[in-house]
Amino acid sequence: MLRLDLKTSGGQQVAAGRFDAPEQFAAWLDIPTEAASVHWTEDNRHFHGANARDTLERARGGDLARVALADAMLAHLEDAVGFEARRWRTIDSVAGGAPNVAAFLAGSPMSMRRRVRMLDAAAPLTIAVEMTVSANVDKASIARRGAAALALARIAAGQRPVALWGHYACQDGRDKAAAFAVRIETAPLDTSRAAWLLCAPEACRRAAFAACARLAAWDQDSSSVRWLDTHADSVASILPALTGAGDLVSVAGLDSREGEVAFRSDEAAAAWVKSMLATHGGIERA
Repeated sequence: MLRLDLKTSGGQQVAAGRFDAPEQFAAWLDIPTEAASVHWTEDNRHFHGANARDTLERARGGDLARVALADAMLAHLEDAVGFEARRWRTIDSVAGGAPNVAAFLAGSPMSMRRRVRMLDAAAPLTIAVEMTVSANVDKASIARRGAAALALARIAAGQRPVALWGHYACQDGRDKAAAFAVRIETAPLDTSRAAWLLCAPEACRRAAFAACARLAAWDQDSSSVRWLDTHADSVASILPALTGAGDLVSVAGLDSREGEVAFRSDEAAAAWVKSMLATHGGIERA
């Protein structure tokens, strides 16, 4: 884990960490109880999604049960995008709808042009998923947004190199700010750990709170966790340093209006995936 001392656009100091793999994140969580926040020992399944023991086990090895749910969502999303996840290109051919006069005069058998859908190499794409959520965000929305991000990564990876990150930022009741980012392997996609990290409520609550508590040295009894001051602007200002990527696609947080609308249903999530692919060169716009 790489420690970072960052400062937001508003001047707020943030104790941060960059984890190069979910295994590193799990190792960071595997610490004595007294070093974590009160949320680590609180057995509140409704809010967190799992107790501390299960959270640590899933951080280490992923969550196969959640993979099945995520795969069902991925199948729905990918079916909704369908064959359009390829771009039209004009290629030289022996047969086609338009002549290539120069090739014909040169005696080339590839003297016609035709349009085909095909994969096309492009610049690397970095996808950063905002994991920070408030208490009123339901489990279904967390799972749907995570599955949509995984679908985007899976489809885009068929055409260009993809880097996938989950990131988090918050502060305790004494305004001690913390943030972290976890890189998820995409070649191939580490589905089990990715599904847990991006789709499970205990990942973005119990585990995230404990990770931030250790990064920013929160007091053990610090149960108040809240947004960074001017959260949207603050996270955007530290995200490049947090991930090491200057050019990235930021997946909207579920507490933003954009995120609420984009992931309120399976159909809305599928439309979001399709829009992202169109915006970033994955499909041809209608």
